[in-house]
Amino acid sequence: MIAPFDLPQDWTKPLTILIYTDLDGTLLDHETYSASGASMGIQSALDAGAVIIPVTSKTRAEVEPLMGELNWGFPFIVENGSAVFLPEWLCTKVDCHLPSQAEYRVKAFSPTLAEWQPLIDDLAQALPGAFQPFSQLDVARVIALTGLSEEHAARALQREFSDPLYWLGTDQQFQQLHQFCVQKGVDVVRGGRFVHLLQGSDKGRAVRWLTDWYDQRESNKPQTIALGDGENDLSMLAAVDHPVQVRSPSHAFPDFEHPNRFRTQHTGPEGWSEAIASLLARID
Repeated sequence: MIAPFDLPQDWTKPLTILIYTDLDGTLLDHETYSASGASMGIQSALDAGAVIIPVTSKTRAEVEPLMGELNWGFPFIVENGSAVFLPEWLCTKVDCHLPSQAEYRVKAFSPTLAEWQPLIDDLAQALPGAFQPFSQLDVARVIALTGLSEEHAARALQREFSDPLYWLGTDQQFQQLHQFCVQKGVDVVRGGRFVHLLQGSDKGRAVRWLTDWYDQRESNKPQTIALGDGENDLSMLAAVDHPVQVRSPSHAFPDFEHPNRFRTQHTGPEGWSEAIASLLARID
């Protein structure tokens, strides 16, 4: 990865910027999972007093080591907006009224993994062979599909709120899946490698909730930035003041309109730094 970042010492200053960021293909390189290309942008954001909040399809077990490596004690949002994890230290000045889990307070928006199982069983019966639930993959299969290391693949399997589907079916079968899920009140979003099922949650809802939480905690209203490269990031981009679509090496920009939309010239973490440099100058 990259060396830990220097954080500002004075946390009593008013917070002015919240930066929400997708990980794979945005802050992290799509192939190497490295954030080294974003180093300059990350340090500039931290120097400006920004809080950088991962918003990802990854699990808590995957995000925690990254936060430790980067020396970030910030909140994070996991499994495509399924839950917000607030470090306990953030709740010392504000009563969070949220359940505790390890060293966090947790705001959950999604059913648990076990509660998803009946729907996934019904889908498997209706569309045999069209997908593989992530929970039924072993570590070797996850490594083959994602290129993750054995340790990271094992962490990816520690899901709490969602069960992505590795898609093997046709476009017609995908439409059948979509129609079936809509009838059940479930949204369907295609990510980079997997199909995600969402009920009561998406990245945008979690971002709006956390922004409101900070608005109540801070004396001023922070400016919000979000960066993402995929279709499953669009609800997050729509929830902020300054949305950034990071260029992908593998697909075109998803359709998205916003008066402050910024599209990067560079891909992945280099595009992340490009956007942050431009936006910090504009916000200042």
